[in-house]
Amino acid sequence: MRKKRRLWKAWKNGDSKEEYLAAKRHARSAVYLAKKKAEKEVFADIEKGTDTIYRVAKQLRHENQDVVGEKCVFDNGNMEFNEDAKKIAWQQHYNHLHNIEFP
Repeated sequence: MRKKRRLWKAWKNGDSKEEYLAAKRHARSAVYLAKKKAEKEVFADIEKGTDTIYRVAKQLRHENQDVVGEKCVFDNGNMEFNEDAKKIAWQQHYNHLHNIEFP
């Protein structure tokens, strides 16, 4: 990867693009092989027992889960979740910003 980055910078400064493309192909295949190796290590234990497959499935589900729910706004150290409290907190914040005098 370092060689690819170095060759990309050199190509942008006027050197050969072919060297960069060769390093790019090599880096891509190295990343592919590393991912394959890691995948084999993770899934090697699955065949040994049934408990492992459920643990791995649970980990994958948690890793792929999106963050859901409403965002909160902090008002004087308190988290506000309902819309009215959020509006009041933002109004106070902007009133404070508009009343600050800068030198």
